Amino acid sequence: MKTLLICKTTYQCKLAVLVLKELEVFNYDILSIYDTGRYEDSYESIQLRENAENSFDFKTSDYIFLFRDMIAVSTVKKMVGYDRVIVSSIDNLAIQLVLSLNEAAELLTFDDGSANFVQNSMFYIDRQSLLKKIIYQTLGNKYNLKSIKERVLAHYSTRELPNIVSPSRVKVLNFKENQLETCEVERIKNIVPVVLIGSNFDELLNTPEKLISIITKHMIGSDCYYIPHPRNINHYRLNDSFIMFDSSITAEDKIISMLGEYERVKIIGFPSSVFINLSKNKRVEKVIFNSNGFSKSLDAVTQSIIELVEKDIDEIIYIDSV
Repeated sequence: MKTLLICKTTYQCKLAVLVLKELEVFNYDILSIYDTGRYEDSYESIQLRENAENSFDFKTSDYIFLFRDMIAVSTVKKMVGYDRVIVSSIDNLAIQLVLSLNEAAELLTFDDGSANFVQNSMFYIDRQSLLKKIIYQTLGNKYNLKSIKERVLAHYSTRELPNIVSPSRVKVLNFKENQLETCEVERIKNIVPVVLIGSNFDELLNTPEKLISIITKHMIGSDCYYIPHPRNINHYRLNDSFIMFDSSITAEDKIISMLGEYERVKIIGFPSSVFINLSKNKRVEKVIFNSNGFSKSLDAVTQSIIELVEKDIDEIIYIDSV
């Protein structure tokens, strides 16, 4: 069976490895879509590309928006003749075009992050403009969110939570983010490090610099770290006392690895899939920011994530509109 795997982020690569293992797929092609960040440097991404029979790259960050869709056509037109397509970002143009070119292929999907569990996210509500929809159709796209979901044969998830397809089509992966919870700490430090889980700050509020200034006031301690969001193009400066990690490793993996050095780790940030994936780890202290300055749609997503993890959160800090 000729298989095509499509990945966009470090986190997707991590889950894709598990999906291929679950399906016992050893021969496949891979299409790597790079929007922003450096996920091509991640261990899982390198592993997937090296083991693939054919590897294709599509770096959307190289093109301005109006030309992105046109470039997508020339990139994906060679993606034909597949019996099975495995994807995560069902709202992505390039992926929708691939599915349009491989209508007979079985479609398998897997989690992208919190967007899968939040019922008003981009995987549930079509937020594309009318102009963009027309462009998509002109370029050959035959799908929308509803028709793609109807085509999904099975969806692989990290959690037994409501997802993009019916529960009967969801298969739960053996995703062990809490694997070090009961392990002996190799070297105990007498402090609890504070790790800021980055967001795409430009999307949160209109004044990201002021927002970050407020956030950093809550980052108190001698060991402070910052893990940028993979889609955060503007790496805003925090201060010289912060150690910044790159996006070639998932935030979850970095936090888990820190538990080999610290007895406890404190993570702080706006609601995201990181808090969902680490919600049951008792050695991770979790502090979430909330704000009354979000847009209506973003606020709905934020509150939905908080509802999912609220009982496992240690503190919620409210930030006034800035």
